[in-house]
Amino acid sequence: IKELIKQGSLNIAEELNADLSDRDIKIINNLCIENLSISKSHTRDQLIQWLRDHGFIKHCIDQVTSENRWDRAKAIEILGILKVNESESILLAALDDQVFDVRIRAAKALGSLGGKRAQHALISVLGDEGRWSIIRIADILGQMGPSVVNDLIDAFPKLGTASRLAALDIIIRLVDNSHLQFLFSCLSDNDMEVRTRAVTGLGNVGNATALPMLLYSLHDRDWPVRAKSAKALGELGLSHSIPSLIECLSDNEWWVRQSAAEALSRLGDEGTEALIHCLSSTDVFCRDQAFSMLQSTGQMTNRLEEITSRKPEAIARAQNLAAKLIEHLSLQGFIDFCEAIPNTDVRKALWDMYKRYSKYSESAA
Repeated sequence: IKELIKQGSLNIAEELNADLSDRDIKIINNLCIENLSISKSHTRDQLIQWLRDHGFIKHCIDQVTSENRWDRAKAIEILGILKVNESESILLAALDDQVFDVRIRAAKALGSLGGKRAQHALISVLGDEGRWSIIRIADILGQMGPSVVNDLIDAFPKLGTASRLAALDIIIRLVDNSHLQFLFSCLSDNDMEVRTRAVTGLGNVGNATALPMLLYSLHDRDWPVRAKSAKALGELGLSHSIPSLIECLSDNEWWVRQSAAEALSRLGDEGTEALIHCLSSTDVFCRDQAFSMLQSTGQMTNRLEEITSRKPEAIARAQNLAAKLIEHLSLQGFIDFCEAIPNTDVRKALWDMYKRYSKYSESAA
């Protein structure tokens, strides 16, 4: 039987429907369930038809109302594996079971079954924060795929605080262009966590239409929203955001500055040039954050290595960067920086510049 199932050539209804004892049928039932994950849908349909013809599915449905909680839980678990439409009503009813373990298995089984009725029921459950684990229900809904997003958006205004955040986590993971208006509306929500998730979703969409709203959110009163907005702008990848991201390098909160610097580093040559320009800023926050990002990403070393190039334009770019470092680094800072550069020719060229142009030239010598 195992080999026939594996080959996908088993016609159970015809080949095994003769002189079978109850024990034989039970063995075959178990083999059918074990092999339901088989990739060939036709074979899977045959296995389910066997179970249906021999009363196994009806037995599981009847067991959902058993007085024994473990029998109920086991039956629901199997129905979730079977994914048969005739189990939908009894699984929906099981969401009201007195035992939490039975309820959560019913929710998981409905998630596997799918369909609008299951989605609506699980969203309703998501809003019942007193009787359910919000995280587990949200995980089940998230696995149901993009079709659940519009229903979550419709239910969103009626959900409690924790449920709204869980719903948003699902929405921003499955979001597309059709949900932009909903995310825009969330940017004016009084809850900081809602606004933070909304800007994350706008970054996930990757649509230039989101640019004005993300730029607006860079000035949010709460720094987590500003930080996530900066990150989302980096994911959006539009150079129009560079001036606003530069302003964020002077933000009072380190996370905002860090996120803005990371976003600039993702914007290609224009973002790199912006960070290099910030090395001349009079704002110490801006200058230090730009220096840190250029160094940690290797962009600074790559640029400085051009100082030994044979191309005049590349040499000029490297010298321009070196001049900014000479202007703002202390002697010891410059020493520490140069010692980390593996190329000795580059180090020598930098020291020659330092001795010529630094106000600490005597000490450098």
